[in-house]
Amino acid sequence: MTLTDSGEIPVDRSHQTTGVPGLYAIGDVVSGLNQISVAAGQAAVAALHAHSQLPFVSRR
Repeated sequence: MTLTDSGEIPVDRSHQTTGVPGLYAIGDVVSGLNQISVAAGQAAVAALHAHSQLPFVSRR
């Protein structure tokens, strides 16, 4: 994985995805405000995207 010049992990901000399939980055390792509320929001975005990528399994 390649880091930015400032040592952060580049992400697609719409889903917090990195260039590595299945790997998300949030919080202090990405650019932006280093606040817990921001990290929690980024985590929610990443979790929703990860959930949407799961295969459908019907419940019996």
